[in-house]
Amino acid sequence: ARGDFDAEHSRIDEIRTVAQALCFREAVTADVAELVALINSAYEGERAGQPEGFNPNPCTDSATVQAMVADPDCHWLLAECPSSSSLFDDGAVLGCCCYSMGGAASKNSKEKVGAIRLLAVLPRFHGLCVGRRILHRVQGTMATNGCERSLVCVPELRKGIVAWAGRRGYTQVSTAQYPPEMSAGFSRPNQLLVLAKDLPKEDVVRATLNTSSNASSAPQDSAAAGARQTDSMRTVAAADPAAGGDGDVAAPTASEMPEPPRPTSHPKGRTTPAPAPAPAPALTRPPRAPVAETPADQVD
Repeated sequence: ARGDFDAEHSRIDEIRTVAQALCFREAVTADVAELVALINSAYEGERAGQPEGFNPNPCTDSATVQAMVADPDCHWLLAECPSSSSLFDDGAVLGCCCYSMGGAASKNSKEKVGAIRLLAVLPRFHGLCVGRRILHRVQGTMATNGCERSLVCVPELRKGIVAWAGRRGYTQVSTAQYPPEMSAGFSRPNQLLVLAKDLPKEDVVRATLNTSSNASSAPQDSAAAGARQTDSMRTVAAADPAAGGDGDVAAPTASEMPEPPRPTSHPKGRTTPAPAPAPAPALTRPPRAPVAETPADQVD
């Protein structure tokens, strides 16, 4: 049932959507039209007239995205809405990332390097950790395929994106220029900042993935189910700016949750209902300084 939080929070539907386990998949030709609309809406901050804008034209078009989907060197990761609702249909794409591994990105390097071509999230889901979840999966894929670093080029004028990438461990290593035919139409001078981040070694990533896989396949008891439910509640709270949350909240383990009482069986087959469980202990967290609100951008 919807409570006071639902009535007072302007993005309750978006929060309920991302509190679930998102679905991830690769892109196919049928996704092109939806991806074009998603990318252009997400990169609206680059349009001339915006505080960080410089480009009078839309970010991309159907022909460009079609070519990127068909390019064997381009890999895609799409995050989908996990369940239907009145606002978000099953399979609605909430965010996407196009990336490559090796190839041109490794041309001037002795190591294998991954490159993020674009990362975009629907504007109504900015600030809800969708971009962070996509980036985490992409970096894991790069590492398991032997990439030692991840590169991304960000427009110098997009200060919010540069700061977002910096909080994810990316630092500037060089600069690059736009092709003359592209920059000629810009409303003001701009260049690209080349940001890089070291990725964990392949064996470390594989061990982490194997541990997660084994844990997910183990039998789950009722206490673990309670922990998952509590995790969802904490995720919603962490995504709420009014609560000062930024999404970096550790979920309680199954051992922290009290075991529910069991019903008592009788010889004649009757069952005595279990007594009402005692209230769960309140989950506490150390006080934290207020988190400054991050300017909306195309990733998170």
